[in-house]
Amino acid sequence: MSRNSRTYNHFLDADAMNVINGLNMSSANYQKAVQLLVNRFGKTQKIVNAYMKALLNLPAPSYTLNSIRIFSDKSEVYIRGLESLGQCQDTYGSLLIPVMLDKLPITVKSNITRENGNDDWTLGNLRKAIQREISIQEASTNESESYDIPTASFHAGIENEPNKGVQDQTSVKTNLPVSVTLCQQLNIKKSKNEIPMISSCIRIDKSLLFTDARNNRLIICNSDGTDIHHIPLSYTPRCMTQIDSYTVAVSCGGRTILIINISTRFITSTIKTSGSCYGISYNVNNLYVVNNGIIIQVIDLTGKVIRTIPVPSNPIYDITVDRDRLVCIDSKSIYCCSLDGKLIWKFKKDEIQDLRGMTTDDKGNVYVNSFGTHTVVVVSDDGRHQRELLTESDGSRDPRGIYFDKQENILLVCNENDGNVFLLEVKKEQK
Repeated sequence: MSRNSRTYNHFLDADAMNVINGLNMSSANYQKAVQLLVNRFGKTQKIVNAYMKALLNLPAPSYTLNSIRIFSDKSEVYIRGLESLGQCQDTYGSLLIPVMLDKLPITVKSNITRENGNDDWTLGNLRKAIQREISIQEASTNESESYDIPTASFHAGIENEPNKGVQDQTSVKTNLPVSVTLCQQLNIKKSKNEIPMISSCIRIDKSLLFTDARNNRLIICNSDGTDIHHIPLSYTPRCMTQIDSYTVAVSCGGRTILIINISTRFITSTIKTSGSCYGISYNVNNLYVVNNGIIIQVIDLTGKVIRTIPVPSNPIYDITVDRDRLVCIDSKSIYCCSLDGKLIWKFKKDEIQDLRGMTTDDKGNVYVNSFGTHTVVVVSDDGRHQRELLTESDGSRDPRGIYFDKQENILLVCNENDGNVFLLEVKKEQK
């Protein structure tokens, strides 16, 4: 059996494999292989169904380049097989596009959406965009990163080496939490069959709010996990910010921001934007919105663009505006900037992979979810020190949503897919 023929092992049975055994599955031989199968088994539709089933059941890739490449290569094999059977992309593209997009890691999805410039995909454009993203990632792995600003070691409590002028100091004071205690863990799934995709979360008074990107809804429950109810949304929610004690703004697909009254459970207004919306933060009557991952727009609650802020990297996924500073993340780094976009500090460590969400406390410390390592990390307000707060052994698995309640000093963290939610009490040094 040739190496390429083995690709079909998992969706062609033994008899079918024997028909094409030894045939080099090059592009030129696709039609020949398909015709052999048609002649042997007589029903083209069965082969079409086999290809479609293989595409729909293709495992989602992880954040690694190799996994994404394998996903792309296998998708291409099955799609070319459909094309060789005369199946037009217009026939099945509308089914495959959302499935393939849903399987992609959020970082890849954000990158290709930014490049595409809108939410209207064809299957051909999507395939090209994935291939282009793979090429970009392959090129970036060979580039030197010597220009990165030195940051802290990733070990808890271990700080940067001091500058020569302060080497005689025995300790460095930081605003990092003294201790973090798990005070509650709960699950927001109403049934075992539910499969949510929690993209962001907020704690308002005694209520917990979660955006469910898979089921297009806002989940609201009490802080103990009881009285769970849902607000259906017409768009796919991404990130969320609190406006007041009963109102939130939710960035969504479809170039849309929804303003939602969580008391009445009604959408009070809809803001249309010029590009795809991601991170969003409310500050002094305005919304700061990441547009297409490449610019931050300051928008009032009527949708009027007040000004734009350049980003320190792209694509940027999440932002928080607080204490006259703008803190944002890409997949690997944390950036602290002034409100006009000037970089104050940058934090990056190889051990932090695939950042998904971020929040800040009243001291300016930054809390981030490291999706790739299943950890939650806090970084000091000057970007020089860090501490690991939550790990996979604690139940953190693909952490996505994160929010710091400044009134109660409670850190809210939620996993992406299993519905598990953690409430951590954060204690700080008393001055």
